[in-house]
Amino acid sequence: MRTYRPRPWLLPLAALHAIVLRLRHWAFDVGVLRSRRAEVPTWVVGNITVGGTGKSPHVRLMVRELEAVVGTGRVGVLSRGYGRASSEFAWVTADSLAEEVGDEPRMLKGQIPQAPIAVCADRLEGIRRMHADAPDLAWVVLDDAFQHRRLVPDVAMVLLDATQPVSRDRLIPAGRLRDLRSHLRRAHAAVLTRTTGTSEEERAASGWPGQGPLWSTRMTEGRIQPWSATARSQPVPEPHPHPASGPRVLTVAGIARPERFMDNLAKGYQIVRREAYPDHHRFTPSEIGQWVTAFDTDGLAGLITTEKDAARLETHRALLDHLPVYYVPLEAEWNEPAPVRAWIRERAHMQGENR
Repeated sequence: MRTYRPRPWLLPLAALHAIVLRLRHWAFDVGVLRSRRAEVPTWVVGNITVGGTGKSPHVRLMVRELEAVVGTGRVGVLSRGYGRASSEFAWVTADSLAEEVGDEPRMLKGQIPQAPIAVCADRLEGIRRMHADAPDLAWVVLDDAFQHRRLVPDVAMVLLDATQPVSRDRLIPAGRLRDLRSHLRRAHAAVLTRTTGTSEEERAASGWPGQGPLWSTRMTEGRIQPWSATARSQPVPEPHPHPASGPRVLTVAGIARPERFMDNLAKGYQIVRREAYPDHHRFTPSEIGQWVTAFDTDGLAGLITTEKDAARLETHRALLDHLPVYYVPLEAEWNEPAPVRAWIRERAHMQGENR
């Protein structure tokens, strides 16, 4: 897997970025810019890097953990809805398109249909609208709101990717950090994601300043699922222990680190063609036409994509339903579930009593 490497020749620009960030944080810290709590207790899941830490699977994980405390349907999700045409408030439904609400909220609605999910660029306004429409909400989990300083979260949980330690990274544009490492101290807890276990080496390199608990998770890919009508009508192509003898497939991914997804698939499939795009990429009919041509010429058993990309492909279902198209679900799982669940219950009850 290709590792991201900082670009030291851009450090002067990163230094200017650091000055802007420090001024912004100072303005909120001294009250020049105002912060406040929302009408509903909020649990922020975020990071300080550009993509790739697994926010969506961890948002889903937190919804399920909080539902175990307060009840099914009483935990909502609020996201900015990155990549959509509007910044206004909107509820996410089973019929929403990614262009209307963003690919990740649309994907989450399919995964946790019982949870009220909304999008709004202004997080405080979004929570106000959610509370007005769904007054029984006990918690709102905010996707990627760690930098949203106008909101004072009841619990802030920051994700740190074990494969890309922030301790070795730099601010944009010299690296992948979009905020200061010192901002990590504002989090109540951290989650070390994509771990290979619970090794002390991974924890030591994480960059977590140690002011709260550091939990860890592993990411697991589920069995590929049929997406198109054709895929649902035939057997799923199974991975082979010897990839050279495995099914011939086309892979498509428009996520933060598509090579990680494709390299994993290459362990069981012959990847005849890799189509990698930027994160949140909007697919075009011309691009899809190229995929269709590949099926006609390369004798492929299927097209395999990510669950997030599948949410964006809904707009083009008419162009793809005649092909065997599949997606791979991704789950986050605690390495040591008992202590983290006890901590979540304690925080949930404590914030409920303080409200």
